[in-house]
Amino acid sequence: TYENTTEQSAANPVDETRQRLVIYNATVGLQSDKPDEINSQLNKIAAKNNGYVLSLSNKQSVIRVRSAKLNNTIEEISTLAKVTGKTVSGNDVTDQYTDYTIRLDNAKNARKRYLELLSRAETVEAALKVEKELERINKDIDILEGKINQLSHLSEYSTITVTIEEKVKPGILGYIGIGLY
Repeated sequence: TYENTTEQSAANPVDETRQRLVIYNATVGLQSDKPDEINSQLNKIAAKNNGYVLSLSNKQSVIRVRSAKLNNTIEEISTLAKVTGKTVSGNDVTDQYTDYTIRLDNAKNARKRYLELLSRAETVEAALKVEKELERINKDIDILEGKINQLSHLSEYSTITVTIEEKVKPGILGYIGIGLY
């Protein structure tokens, strides 16, 4: 299954409970003579598997579903039309997530220290300097929180790209050629 797994870290062999954060992406190629029907089914499949639709088109559609339901969703999509290809890939972002978390903790600690300095500032000029640094740190905190939330969301929801190839129907002359062949 495609879920976050607990593995022993190579960098820190003592930390056996470290939660791995993996972002999964899948691509499913389909061939159908009715691509619009596939899109209506993709919408239902995404909703059924606690997901949502990012984009729908007659050539390529993208949905996101809970990572725990990735296998089931791919199997459901595979029943919609003839499958021309499937790929699933994962990107381990655990180290990046850990780095952002550590940087966020450090920024929050720095903010506490600056707030203490602000309360002890004796001049307006000193207070303005501290407030300027607080503004910069608050901006950094917001950015780091955004990155952490994005990594968490992307690891919780897998992205499935469905490429839809329209099945070519031979014309009258095509059927005659097929018959003669």
